[in-house]
Amino acid sequence: MLFVVEAVWIVVVIVVLAGMWWAGYRMEPHWVSKDGSRFLCTAQELDGANTVGHPKETRVLITPDGALYVTQKRMMRRRSSMWKLVAKAPTPHRKIQVYVAKHNEPDSPIESRLAIRIPTKSRCIAILDDILARGAANASPHAPQSAAAADQPDQD
Repeated sequence: MLFVVEAVWIVVVIVVLAGMWWAGYRMEPHWVSKDGSRFLCTAQELDGANTVGHPKETRVLITPDGALYVTQKRMMRRRSSMWKLVAKAPTPHRKIQVYVAKHNEPDSPIESRLAIRIPTKSRCIAILDDILARGAANASPHAPQSAAAADQPDQD
């Protein structure tokens, strides 16, 4: 009888620990400063259209010029780098908005991209959308202007 009671308690403990592990794995950490310029989220590197590795907890600081100063923990060290926001997923998940940032290093031969996952109700969504809108306005081509007529080539 004593063995059965101990076995039941062991099973209960294992089930509770498994449930806690599952809940912790599914949880998306998120924090936003009052002004929305600093936030904590999850991010995952992209290789083309595929994701690389697991999502990592990421700290982001939006600089005044619209660049993203991203800090991610790798093993026991923190790695910080500058990123430029380039796109937003056109069809977001129901509760998550996904933004794509490009590594802001012009001399790097490899183009790194980062998928930043942010809850839809976050305060930083408006700021990130504004950065994308400003970037699209700056990148839009200007109206073509009439060029002077080119000289005709000499006939031999």
